[in-house]
Amino acid sequence: GKIIMDFEGTQPWGYHSMNCTPAGMDGGMFVTLTQHMNFEGLVNDGAWMATELKLPKGTWTNPDNEMVATATSWALLLPAYGVFQ
Repeated sequence: GKIIMDFEGTQPWGYHSMNCTPAGMDGGMFVTLTQHMNFEGLVNDGAWMATELKLPKGTWTNPDNEMVATATSWALLLPAYGVFQ
């Protein structure tokens, strides 16, 4: 199987610190998979390797400006992956 998370339609990045980088989105997905699927606490790449993230350029999930603030990216990342769980 394969999990595809498509963030098409996500809002543009904004002038706040809740934007996220693609690497942050990857990390958030890995944590989500670990907490959702691996209840015994053992972490592996099995579920992650079957995951594809579609992060449109210019959105809060993949800003197209390297000066965008990302200090509190968990504020948007947690609800985005919470829906998945």
